[in-house]
Amino acid sequence: IGDSGEVQILGHRVAVANPEGYVGGGAVDALLRPESIAVVRDTAGPGEITDRTFLGSVTRLEVTLDSGQKVLVDAHGHGADSPEPGERVALQILAQSVTVTAADTREPELAASEHA
Repeated sequence: IGDSGEVQILGHRVAVANPEGYVGGGAVDALLRPESIAVVRDTAGPGEITDRTFLGSVTRLEVTLDSGQKVLVDAHGHGADSPEPGERVALQILAQSVTVTAADTREPELAASEHA
């Protein structure tokens, strides 16, 4: 968390909704819902659509960033205008603020196995 009560998420600065108890400069995990993120077609973007699933009123897109991180995005509408797997995209944060929790510093495999 920065001194101004913001965090850097996917290249965007976003206000923290619950800054109490967190120290500036400390590591945190920011929680974003899939509908709080939008994709924009961008041939030079930092991510690629790796999966697209129609879920009725939304289309769930899986974006794999160049870093290997996977991000889920729920795009509203019928899906015909959403990017196809293989297309490069950029991400936009739609939320005005995010909730944070203490950073999970465990190895990803260990953290995932505890939630299974």
